[in-house]
Amino acid sequence: MNGLTLLVLHAASLSSLFVQNHFQFAVYMLGQEPTSSRATTRVPDESATAPRCEVSETQEIKITCTYTATPRSSKQGADEQRIVLNRATLSFGTKRDSYMLIDLTFTNEGTSLTSAPQTVYLSVDDESGQNMVRRVLPKTDFSKLSPGVPTKFSERLLIGGFRPGRYTISLLLPNPDPSLKNDPRRNILLSNDGVADPATGSNTIARFKVGT
Repeated sequence: MNGLTLLVLHAASLSSLFVQNHFQFAVYMLGQEPTSSRATTRVPDESATAPRCEVSETQEIKITCTYTATPRSSKQGADEQRIVLNRATLSFGTKRDSYMLIDLTFTNEGTSLTSAPQTVYLSVDDESGQNMVRRVLPKTDFSKLSPGVPTKFSERLLIGGFRPGRYTISLLLPNPDPSLKNDPRRNILLSNDGVADPATGSNTIARFKVGT
């Protein structure tokens, strides 16, 4: 009788162990279910004041960046032009032709309106420096920047697809002086940390990657 009792208890113990392991396996499999295809990557900053960008990837890329103004130089006159980029949002597809939607918020930190007409270009270059996109931003009009008032400009541009690789998005502001507009070293530079490159005359506002 004692042997039969031990046999029954042993069988019950094995059954309990099987049920417990089966439940743990089910929980493990549930934990392995794929998450959403949406991926958000924060682009690392080189310094605390460098542009801070988040890149979201679903069927298209969406880039949202905020920027820090450079400290005003003691040598800079109060009436000298000083344009600061506050925020940029760009969304576009990469596999085929698509519309790039752009929102740029600027603040004129000078004391007067910008009188000379200023053409603003958006440029996308690959990691070898080859230009892939170069478009005029027709609605981005610096003459509408009242001193101290953040102003948003929205653009919609048709662009092509991108091969796998890394890309840089820049703003180019040629000097409005006709004798200087073809000299990149005399381009207008934005007053933001980690944005302006005096050597190339470009203002790097974001970076993105296509493919793994």
